[in-house]
Amino acid sequence: MTEMFDNYEQEFKNMTATVGANIQSLPGVPRGDDRDKAMTTIQKEITEAESLVQQMDLEVRSMTGATRSELQSRVRGYKSTLQDLRTRFTEARAAFPTGIAARQELLGSGPGGRPSPELTAEAQTQRQRLLAQTDALGKTSTRLEETHRICLETEEIGSSILSDLGQQRETLEGTRDRLRGADVDLARSRRILKSMARRAMANKFIMVGIIITLIGFIALIVYIQWFAGDGEDKPDAPAPAGGD
Repeated sequence: MTEMFDNYEQEFKNMTATVGANIQSLPGVPRGDDRDKAMTTIQKEITEAESLVQQMDLEVRSMTGATRSELQSRVRGYKSTLQDLRTRFTEARAAFPTGIAARQELLGSGPGGRPSPELTAEAQTQRQRLLAQTDALGKTSTRLEETHRICLETEEIGSSILSDLGQQRETLEGTRDRLRGADVDLARSRRILKSMARRAMANKFIMVGIIITLIGFIALIVYIQWFAGDGEDKPDAPAPAGGD
């Protein structure tokens, strides 16, 4: 992963060196189409450098530990370098006559070929407006980068939440399966307990029957011993005396 960062970093250094050299050589470029092409080329190079910084920022966000902190500091430095190049390019572009100022130079209105005060004031106003618009664009680009960073962080948080939810879902499904197994075991236990209760009740009835039967036998034996035995042992009555 650091290899990708190193590649982006080397490309960024080469690109910023090229942009700086092109900005420095811009005053020597002839006016007209050549200068316009040079400015367009510089703008494209700055855009490519911005893309490289964003790629490095993405690579750093996927890292952890001390390496991430170190590379984040380097990326912040590259962002500062890129902002300096934007400022230099804006100043260099604003330094060249455009629009009314170019017409002024061609027409040479005013005494001694000098531009009239009205045109000079209007050119200065246009230059100030251009600088303000460029500054606003720079701030907008910074806000967009910040928004992009926040979106990336939000995406990472969302991915982490989805991962946690997936793990929790698997846990809940496992718990549900275990509860189903517990329900089956409880139903089986209830059936066993009901069977045992029925057997215990049947055994109780059998025991009561046996006890009643034994009591009946004992009562019968006592009755036979005491009442039937007394009748058999009683002596015979004496015979009546004769006429003797």
